[in-house]
Amino acid sequence: LESCFPCQFNDCPNLLSASSMSWLLATFSALVGAVPAPNFGVSVWQSHAPEPNELVVAVDLDLCSNKATFTNNRCPSDTRVACWSSNSTADWWCLGKAMAGPRAASGLPWDVACAAESYAGACAYGTGARERHSPLLPKLLSWEDAISMAEATLKLMSQEKKTSLLQGTGWEPTKWWFDLPKYFYVGNTPAMPEIGLPSLNMQDATDGFRTYWTELSGTVTVWPSILAMAATWDPIAVQDFAVAVGQEFRGKGANVILGPGVQVQRVARNGRSFEYFAGDDPYLGSELTRAYVKGVQSQGVLGIVKHWVFNSQETRRGEENSVVDNKTAHELYFPPFVAAIEAGVGGAMCSYNKVDGQYSCSNSYILNDVLKGELGFQGFVQSDWWAVHEPSFVQGLDQEMPGQATELFLSPSNTSQHPQRVDEAATRILAAMYKVNLHETSSCSPPNCSEWFVRNVTTSSHKALTKSLATDSIVLLKNEESLLPISKSVKKIAIIGSVADSESYDPAGATQGLGLQWWSGDYYSGGGSGHLT
Repeated sequence: LESCFPCQFNDCPNLLSASSMSWLLATFSALVGAVPAPNFGVSVWQSHAPEPNELVVAVDLDLCSNKATFTNNRCPSDTRVACWSSNSTADWWCLGKAMAGPRAASGLPWDVACAAESYAGACAYGTGARERHSPLLPKLLSWEDAISMAEATLKLMSQEKKTSLLQGTGWEPTKWWFDLPKYFYVGNTPAMPEIGLPSLNMQDATDGFRTYWTELSGTVTVWPSILAMAATWDPIAVQDFAVAVGQEFRGKGANVILGPGVQVQRVARNGRSFEYFAGDDPYLGSELTRAYVKGVQSQGVLGIVKHWVFNSQETRRGEENSVVDNKTAHELYFPPFVAAIEAGVGGAMCSYNKVDGQYSCSNSYILNDVLKGELGFQGFVQSDWWAVHEPSFVQGLDQEMPGQATELFLSPSNTSQHPQRVDEAATRILAAMYKVNLHETSSCSPPNCSEWFVRNVTTSSHKALTKSLATDSIVLLKNEESLLPISKSVKKIAIIGSVADSESYDPAGATQGLGLQWWSGDYYSGGGSGHLT
């Protein structure tokens, strides 16, 4: 290990903090083939050889010689990348060819990894590193193998066990609506340890682990909005983000993420635009969706792509009827969903709206003919919460959430008259679980998850990545060719108005200014199920 490092350990006192040693050991792990991940008491994935189609982009690292604290003897001559300090008396971290490959051992871009260790950033030393690769992600099980395992497990299951997979549990009726018991996930199915099946612990949302209760605020990373991620135009950055989100979900005991949201935006005032990847560009949405699904599922967290389909507005979303011709559907709205399917996404969530006069979650043409048929989706279809208004079981819905529409979905007549349909739905859910390895990586089952819920899962690396992503998303402030009327002498720009100093609302709704309306968002974190603090 010392031979890889540019100086002797006793000569580098500033580099041997616990966090630095952890990163150094992680780097050594990367050299022998293991991908480091936060150890929250669950098994760690292993890397695989690079895939032929993995992403490679140019690295945008400034030369170290441009830094104010650079001197000719800062690093050995064989240094490729350095973590530099703005303090002229502080040591730099100098990394040679063996340790300065295209990415940091943490799987993060070098500038983010250096910032996480309290350096000013990363720079290219000499010729430096000029390519950036997507992380080496674990290879997931093929659908063929996952379905084979699912069919074997299905033979061990009674009818009661099969149907318990098809409907959510946990939510309790109240005088006015329903309530989620403390430290249950927003979606839950029971565990079956006798046959090796974990519970499905489902949590919102694409942009991070939803802090459902006030006391969870500050225990997760609050990332830039998904629309900001789209503005980076960077699939590798989105994959970095998705890996980090997956790590935090697993750290909180969740094994299903209710995302990504990929609806192509057609209504500017849609209340959920902030949490959708596509913006109004189906190609961009496709590229970023593919990267996100691969990243988050690489961490043993099953993705649910949403909302299928034509869910273009929140206003009267339960009554709105979307009418879209076939050509427009295939060229504009379907591509991000197709990308998710190609990336192996485990689930798809049907939407609240109607499609051609019939609710999406009960629309056999949209679910069976298009999604499962034409597009070849092999995972399971899940309803949005309380989105089932019509008979939907035979029509192609595989799982009803949160488990309150039994008569419309899983009535005794449905299960007794359509046993093959029960088997098909259960097989789809089991296959998705096996594909993402949930039977080996899951950690707890409600109500025994309080220890996991309260953990602080954010890290210095994730915070540094957040800043990097937010910076990359501000694409209109580069001011190339002096597009904006700002002289080069300007060093600071004032932001004035209510947005400049707006508070972040409590996730439970208490400080949202409009009573206890949890769906009312703030400027920074949005609202509803995608809100976190």
